[in-house]
Amino acid sequence: MLLTLKTLSPVHIGTGNLLEPFDFYIENQYIYILNHDYCMKALFEDDPENITRFSNWVDEMAEKIAQADKEVKEARRNRNRKLSADKNQLIANLRKDFNIVDFTRNILKKPTLADQFINTPSFYKYRAFIPNRPRSVVQLKEIIKTNGMPYIPGSSIKGSIRTALAFAIIRQMDGSEADKFLQYKDKSGESLLEIINKLKDASKKVLQTIQHGPPERQKEAFKQLSFLTNRYDKSIGQQVEKFVFGCDDGKGKIGDPKYDLMRLIKVSDTKASDASMLVAEMKSFTRDGRSGDIKSQPINLAEFIDSDSQFEFSLEVDVKLIKFLFARSNHREWHGFESKMASLFSLNAESVNIMDETVLEQHIIKKIMEAVHDLGQVIIAKEKTWLDRFNLKDRQELDTLLGQIAANEQATKLGFASGWFATTIGLALQHNQYLENILPDIIFAFNLDLIIKDERLLKYPAKDRRSAERQQRLLQRSPDSKAFPGSRRLIADRYVPSEYIGWIKISEGQLKAKSTESKAKEHIKQSENNMDDAIKALKDHFK
Repeated sequence: MLLTLKTLSPVHIGTGNLLEPFDFYIENQYIYILNHDYCMKALFEDDPENITRFSNWVDEMAEKIAQADKEVKEARRNRNRKLSADKNQLIANLRKDFNIVDFTRNILKKPTLADQFINTPSFYKYRAFIPNRPRSVVQLKEIIKTNGMPYIPGSSIKGSIRTALAFAIIRQMDGSEADKFLQYKDKSGESLLEIINKLKDASKKVLQTIQHGPPERQKEAFKQLSFLTNRYDKSIGQQVEKFVFGCDDGKGKIGDPKYDLMRLIKVSDTKASDASMLVAEMKSFTRDGRSGDIKSQPINLAEFIDSDSQFEFSLEVDVKLIKFLFARSNHREWHGFESKMASLFSLNAESVNIMDETVLEQHIIKKIMEAVHDLGQVIIAKEKTWLDRFNLKDRQELDTLLGQIAANEQATKLGFASGWFATTIGLALQHNQYLENILPDIIFAFNLDLIIKDERLLKYPAKDRRSAERQQRLLQRSPDSKAFPGSRRLIADRYVPSEYIGWIKISEGQLKAKSTESKAKEHIKQSENNMDDAIKALKDHFK
């Protein structure tokens, strides 16, 4: 079935690459990702000596940055905050002008050539709209693209569907089913309850050794806690996957992808995109405990697929295999298939038998869309609760944006900075009366509520009394699962949150033309011709 995906807020699906300030140039609300090969070719054609000058300048600037960085570290060791701040500012100033455009304009004194680098498409790989210039020059998180066009991989869409279906199952469990879920395991694994209890016991041992044990016992207790935390880091997610989607392989083992119900659902990468790109600052926002105002912490400058971008993708169901498995009741593999299909999609052998393949696929897709909608509405309610913690003046714009998102059916979240509740079953646990008490234990066991500094403190024995006291308080804490997480990653306009991240809408049908186009959209259409420009330039080079 052909479906449409529309971004309701900026979305980031990252490549994992960080572009350095050397790779881009910002001017007139655009960020240009430079094509250094063509820029260097232009420098050479202007004057072959330019290449030697550029190489020497790069070495000189790199040495200055490295020396300043060394002096910052030295100043920090000596607790010299003023010198550290001065050197950091020096590094920021050096990095700000460390690009081939500024070199051409300010060092070579060739402004006309420098202007060509940002006015001629072949000299940059692509450009994107950037509404606010960052106060300091930082790395840029890159999003995935093909031929300069951003897209959303099917794996990201399928991941959001998977979370929505798991949420639907776990949220509605009764007491007996919830107990089964907590005790669930195959012959090769441990139950969720066993994992949580092991981690809680290890934390108690650490607390006891801090209070009464010798250094040797403390060291061993911390080592064991760290080992178990790392070992079980992904175990909860794996247990959920097995319980909701996993079928027995016929040998008592669950978790083989060949016998996973999500194998029956195929999601393509998006195509035929009508998309805009945006570059913006992303910050972590939380509440100031004294004033109630929103306070921020910088994270990254990042590329985004802009709001109101549209894509098409296909969602297909392997109905032939479903019908075959329901008809073959004595199969050794896929043990548990019937009961899990009943839970997920309200299907049984009788109902599947009377449906033709088209009707069966439509039925399953309808159930998927309902699950996506239900999870999205619960996340929206959670976001409203988070906003209620702040002063009215700080939350008005976010309230308006959230209201606009809430008006869309099948709204959900995907991609980077979607948030813990959009990528886990945390909200399902919180909304199930038989499971809500396990959520604080999960948060505690995996230190999900701790900042990095406090989490590191629980890895090694304390070297001083103050740290030991802090460790004891951390090991005796009782996380408030209803207020967790206390921070949100949002797009920032300086120190103020301006947009949510990761919200999308999925609906049936084909793309509809937009009534308006942003500056960024104008670029995306233009960038489609960059490949032709690049090929022409390459041919000219070898004439």
